[in-house]
Amino acid sequence: MKLFQFLILLIMAYPSVSFTAFDIYRSDSFILEGKIKDATTKTGIGNVHVFTVAGEEEAFSGRKGTFKLKTWKTFPVTLFIDHPDYAVTKVIIQDTINNQEILLQHK
Repeated sequence: MKLFQFLILLIMAYPSVSFTAFDIYRSDSFILEGKIKDATTKTGIGNVHVFTVAGEEEAFSGRKGTFKLKTWKTFPVTLFIDHPDYAVTKVIIQDTINNQEILLQHK
């Protein structure tokens, strides 16, 4: 009951401040952007699955190979790159520098 009373007092003291635990968790997110290309032809590859941990933070590349992935992981971030025609690739991103170029090798 004391926690509830504390929260009520906090809301009364700071009525213009409104946030949830979910907002606090998501406040340190980053957008990772890049382009996935064929290592031989250097052309973009579409429909590539880019993820940190399967089912958590993921994106698919567009027709020209570009992707955007929002992550809450701390750096370095490990990305897994998966496409049926190419070998699964693991890439470690050290910082927020965008426009990462990732080259994939055919299987």
